Amino acid sequence: MKYICYTDGSSRGNPGAGGWACIVIGEEEVKEFSGRAEVATNNQMEMSGLIFALEFVAKNCDEGDVAEIHSDSEYSVKGYNDWLKNWEKNNWRNSQKKPVLNKELWQTILVLKNTILSKGIDAKIKHVYGHNGHIYNERADLLCTSAALQNEIELYNGTKREYELFLNNS
Repeated sequence: MKYICYTDGSSRGNPGAGGWACIVIGEEEVKEFSGRAEVATNNQMEMSGLIFALEFVAKNCDEGDVAEIHSDSEYSVKGYNDWLKNWEKNNWRNSQKKPVLNKELWQTILVLKNTILSKGIDAKIKHVYGHNGHIYNERADLLCTSAALQNEIELYNGTKREYELFLNNS
C-alpha cells in the first residue's frame, strides 16, 4: 500500500486562531481532514498537520508500505528529517543551547516517527513549495485557512478518480 499526504497549517495572527489540514491520497481513494485551535502559531499548526499525517500512517500502514508526506513548512520538514535526533540527544536544546520551541509537539512527532520505523514502514517527509500552484498544496492551504477562520468547507471523501473533478468544481 502507498499513501501520499499533503499537509499545511495556518494561523490568523501569530499567534492567533489556527487551522491545520491533511489530504490523504491512497491507491484508490482520497480523504481530506482539517482541524483548528483557538490560539496557535503558524508553526504549531504546520506541525499539527504533520502529526495527523504521521498518526494516519502509523495506524493504517504495515511493514513494507510506503508513505510520502509533503509539507510547505521547511521548519516541519527539516525538524523531522534533520534536527529531531540532535534535539533529543541534546536534552531538547537547539544548536544555540536554547530550549527547543514546541518541544511537546516535537516529542509527539518523535514517538510517531519511532513507531513508524519500528513497523517497517518506509515514510518520507518532503518539502513542497507553498503558494506555487501545486494543486494539492493549494487545496491543503484552503482547508487549513478555512478551519482557522471557521469557514464551512466541504471535505472530500471519495475516489481518487473523482477528486480532480471535485477540485475543479470547488
